[in-house]
Amino acid sequence: MTRSKRVRPGANWPGQRSRETTPSCEEPRDDFFFVLGHQPLLSLAELANVLRTSGANIEQYRLMGDVVVIRSGHSLDCPKLLGILGGSVKAGRVLAHLSEPNPETLWESLISDSVLGGLAESAKPVTLAISLYSSLPEEQFPMAQRRSVIEETNKRCKKFLAEKGVSCRYLIWEGSRRAEPIASAQLIKTHTLESGAEICLVWDEKGLFIGKTEAVQELDAFAKRDMQKPVRRTTEGLLPPKLARILVNLCRQLEDRMLLDPFCGSGVILLEALQLGLNVIGSDLASEAVDASQVNVHWLYKQDPTLPDSKGNAFHCHDARRLTERIAPLSVDCIATEPYLGPPLRRPANPLEAARLLSELRHLYVEALAELRILLRPGGRLCVILPRLAGPGQGYGLDLRDEIGLMGYRIVSPLRAVAGFFEQTHLLYARHDQRVFREIWLLESPGQER
Repeated sequence: MTRSKRVRPGANWPGQRSRETTPSCEEPRDDFFFVLGHQPLLSLAELANVLRTSGANIEQYRLMGDVVVIRSGHSLDCPKLLGILGGSVKAGRVLAHLSEPNPETLWESLISDSVLGGLAESAKPVTLAISLYSSLPEEQFPMAQRRSVIEETNKRCKKFLAEKGVSCRYLIWEGSRRAEPIASAQLIKTHTLESGAEICLVWDEKGLFIGKTEAVQELDAFAKRDMQKPVRRTTEGLLPPKLARILVNLCRQLEDRMLLDPFCGSGVILLEALQLGLNVIGSDLASEAVDASQVNVHWLYKQDPTLPDSKGNAFHCHDARRLTERIAPLSVDCIATEPYLGPPLRRPANPLEAARLLSELRHLYVEALAELRILLRPGGRLCVILPRLAGPGQGYGLDLRDEIGLMGYRIVSPLRAVAGFFEQTHLLYARHDQRVFREIWLLESPGQER
């Protein structure tokens, strides 16, 4: 058996030119990092829209795999933002940027007052977590070298704190691959942010960002709304609560007060909208779906007394293609919805099957979108999911751009607030094991943008 070669700490670090080089170190101005979810572009689109709505646009950014570093020109409240976002799992402040990292410059940055300085004054034992994120390929930054960086950093931090009289334990990822970043759930379980700190090292071909985590996503809250709500309709496709939160954040604007979901099912989108302070209208053709939504919304009000006044909510058992019979025109601020995506598929559809299924769905989508356009206020937005069937290449989807234009909608790029993505008309939410993917489209009613 071949023994694995031990990697010398700091040997040939990515971005390191030579030992004689004096690397540059910048202290960023209001730079923050966000660890994005499994669909990074969708999470980035949500983040950009939430910041835009709050008046803190992204001025500069660097997307590094599943981490984005941004400069907004404003100081951001990371705990508050993580309470709003569905697609970001960690957030914190960037403390330094090393354009040519090596062990010594990394260590000098870590022992600064902004990183370990505060822990060195603790009168109690502290917990320290080091997470490394990198968009570099395995051959450029091998897993063994990543482990070496983490282990050496942990040891030096622990020794530094011990010399200051502070007892420290460092957190190791709960799994076999010790180079993986520490999971948010583990940080919550061990109260690391309260009793110590997590330092995130974010590496790409242009250098190393050093950040300190200020907040993690409230995983238990999402899980509770998903698994503990009274009615879960498992016979239909389940919309993940985090994705529902993203849809709401994409369509809502600062002054919006009322959200409509015309295909509400068991109310997953409605629950997330209520958590964000919106009143809701839930509608569905199936009476059992409307009943389920009402039961789940009533349950949520018992869990959280800070929700908007329930008198502002409404429910209808009605066809989405004729909702103007129940809801006044121009009375809805924003719409987020996942219509019927078609029957479950046990295998990828062939071209004939795909053409037949999509032809049947086209009528529903065109008629429903035309009706919803009448309900939406001028400048209001609609975030809708369209089906894409798995198949060769990009698979098979509904191309409704011509019909959408004739209805008077404007197609808005979900990533329009992020430079370099202006022309991207929609985003894809997909897992490798799915047969039906979700296309995320953002439409705007004509009128003055709010």
